[in-house]
Amino acid sequence: YREGKYLAAICAGPTILAAMGITDGKQATSYPGTEAQMGDACYRNDAAVVVDGKVITSRSPGTAMVFALKLAEVLCDGEAVRQVKEGMVLC
Repeated sequence: YREGKYLAAICAGPTILAAMGITDGKQATSYPGTEAQMGDACYRNDAAVVVDGKVITSRSPGTAMVFALKLAEVLCDGEAVRQVKEGMVLC
């Protein structure tokens, strides 16, 4: 993260980012019930995936596919993501 690379965490993983101060002042989400462990993050419970700069967080195992596609969208070109969605029969 200090080198300007993307950092992503899902489920309770974002609480580790919060403990390290990485999500301070950033919009983030995590597994329901871990909000108190998110420190000074601008906590969001209205989205499956939250992107704030180079920090990407997601809520739970149930949001894993949306999270994976968001990572692909951020890291790959749009055509690659379109092909993945098409191959998985996703809209």
